[in-house]
Amino acid sequence: MSTVRLKLRGEPGAITLSALGDSLRHMLKIIGDLDYALSRKPGGAEEWVVTELSIGSVSVAVKRRTDDGRLGTRVSEQWVSGLRRIEREGVTPPYLSHDGMRQTRALLKIIGNKGVSGIEVASDADSEELSAKASANVDQLLPEAYTSIGSIEGRLEDISIHGKAKYVVYHDRTRRAINCTFPLSQLATVKDALGERVNVYGIIHWNPKGEQLRVEEGDLRILGPQSELPTIEEIGGSDPDLLGGLSTAEYLREVRGGEA
Repeated sequence: MSTVRLKLRGEPGAITLSALGDSLRHMLKIIGDLDYALSRKPGGAEEWVVTELSIGSVSVAVKRRTDDGRLGTRVSEQWVSGLRRIEREGVTPPYLSHDGMRQTRALLKIIGNKGVSGIEVASDADSEELSAKASANVDQLLPEAYTSIGSIEGRLEDISIHGKAKYVVYHDRTRRAINCTFPLSQLATVKDALGERVNVYGIIHWNPKGEQLRVEEGDLRILGPQSELPTIEEIGGSDPDLLGGLSTAEYLREVRGGEA
């Protein structure tokens, strides 16, 4: 089974008990969010157990009691790589939902408070030091900055009718989670699309970093699997004269001036 770790940096005797409790609560919600996104099982991991505690700075390791193949490894990998992307690149990582990002921001806000000078996140094979820079970066990822008309494509997951009815689409390319609101009159259509690749067209809300956050009451259309998309050769085959009788490689070589 794979391990995820959280270590609070600080002077012995300075880290408060509330900092430890808050950080563990946020950690559990973040890894639960990743588990759900990767396993597509409602509720994500059923149980996590503490396996390590160290004195000085606080170190906690947790494992899934029953591991589902590579799921534990994938969760631990995303736990480290996702927070690394926030620290180093200032971008939203794959798989974290809006709530997962809110929990991440709350975890990072502990840095510089309650005796915590830094946070280390780790797996069995990797680790990353998080600083106040990550906390500043995440502040640019959650607010909405502007809107536009457009569409997104991805897999529809996690329908919710509590408060504003919404579903989550995990983007085909970035695997980022995008909230999409819908009127309850469309609930049957949305339920039919659960687990399917979809196209959602509507008003897209963006954050200051130019990332899509949500789509407002978009028009939903179910798509076929990506494996069903035609190849370039198949598209060209629908019109034999499209490339002037040349193969795709020959055509590209010609338009490039003889270069392969």
